Amino acid sequence: WDQNMTNLSTSITFDLKSGLANVHAVHSYSGHSASYIQPFFTYLSVQSQRESGEGIVSGGAFDARPKNLHITGFDSDDTLYVHPFKVEADFITNAYLEKTCDKFIFKVGEVMGSQVEMYQKETRRSDMVLGYPHGFYREISFVVPEGYKVTNLESVNMNITDSDSTSHSMLFHSYYKREGDNVKIIVEESYQKTHYPIAFYNDFRNVINASADFNKVVVYFEKK
Repeated sequence: WDQNMTNLSTSITFDLKSGLANVHAVHSYSGHSASYIQPFFTYLSVQSQRESGEGIVSGGAFDARPKNLHITGFDSDDTLYVHPFKVEADFITNAYLEKTCDKFIFKVGEVMGSQVEMYQKETRRSDMVLGYPHGFYREISFVVPEGYKVTNLESVNMNITDSDSTSHSMLFHSYYKREGDNVKIIVEESYQKTHYPIAFYNDFRNVINASADFNKVVVYFEKK
């Protein structure tokens, strides 16, 4: 599963006066998780390559206009499935910040982009079968704006796993590290098998929905 990864690394600074986030983002796909784009990317036109790369790196920031776009891991037979397919760029967006009367809301969960949800209540009638085992690893790093403090960081902490304590073959785990005004949020998610019996449906749904729940996580910037 750890050879089929979808990774995201972001570094963010803020301009609170204009309500903007300055983002440097790196998206990386390896193994089977790259198979939907890596083998075919070289056959796209230059314009289509640029548009596809911009769409990937922008995520849910629909107002983003990526700059310094750099795409690697597709232009040689030696790189396919050996090196990851990687998209890197800078962009500015107002999608992640919202101002209230006395604080700014940083929609940190939205940095990951939209996630799959399984909130439907219909009865499950079959096992869960995945195309391949796979995982996700995200790092969201940001600098607390000068003159402000960050609050509600504890909402980042989530740890959802399957009920099989001997394996934990599926999980969603998010947590943060802090050093002064530098904060790094780490989000790990994995599905390490291709087949889960229907008895594990609730566990599977809970792990899937954890990433969708993380989409709603926010932290606050409040004046010191």
